[in-house]
Amino acid sequence: MSAKTALTTNLLLNGNFSDGGKYWDTLGTVDYTRQSCRVITGQASQRVNVTPLVPYNLRLWTQVLFKGRGELLIRPNPPATDERILLDSFHVWTPRDIRYIPPAGTVFITIAVIGNEGEVFTDEMHLSQDGSTPGQPELIDNGDFSAFNSHWNTSASPINSRTHFDGSTFEATTLGQARQDVSVTGGQTYAFSVRSRCDFGGTGRVVFQLQPSGTLPTLTVTDASWTLHPRDLVMPAGTTGCSVILIGDNGAIFFDDASMKLKV
Repeated sequence: MSAKTALTTNLLLNGNFSDGGKYWDTLGTVDYTRQSCRVITGQASQRVNVTPLVPYNLRLWTQVLFKGRGELLIRPNPPATDERILLDSFHVWTPRDIRYIPPAGTVFITIAVIGNEGEVFTDEMHLSQDGSTPGQPELIDNGDFSAFNSHWNTSASPINSRTHFDGSTFEATTLGQARQDVSVTGGQTYAFSVRSRCDFGGTGRVVFQLQPSGTLPTLTVTDASWTLHPRDLVMPAGTTGCSVILIGDNGAIFFDDASMKLKV
């Protein structure tokens, strides 16, 4: 199979996995549903045409959970010495910057994420000659609700309230709610955003509950048309998690495209 060539400055196609495993060759057990690459046992790989003896920058984020063990592999073709970066120690999302020079005679390289046990994650994989900086990994799973209620907990909704997932949005009213817990680091700032629409004069809220304790100011939504609500969230020292809770107080409140990323 010939190597694919990207039309953007990122030479890796679908390097942020927003299209699942599209353009990635998959072997074994690999999960793309969280808009990241999560390898249990197997690998995800992609071939990229390169110019020999020209420096390339591979920038990405990695995470290793549950005694994960694997590696990031860069393999030149025709065959020469492989570049291997071990991913065998526990860590939450961490940026990596790898400088790679293809050997003389290289036609293309294969970049592979390999997992042997546990869970090995990568996201925002970006290969270029110009040193462009990739974005931050998305911390909210299924924020566009395309997977209906996956990763969202509605158990705290009162009796007779409404929570509805239609595969595109989340609708809540009469104090119906959906909650997702996100791991964060105290002292860091996170960029949060969500789109909302309020029908029938309704109002809604986004509540931020911190772990082990505390809250951040509530975001109130009242706009009758789809409106984007961005907010910077500064996590107090000692904070380890943040619960994002989408609540419909009255009327009919629709939420979509919930997002939280580390702000740099």
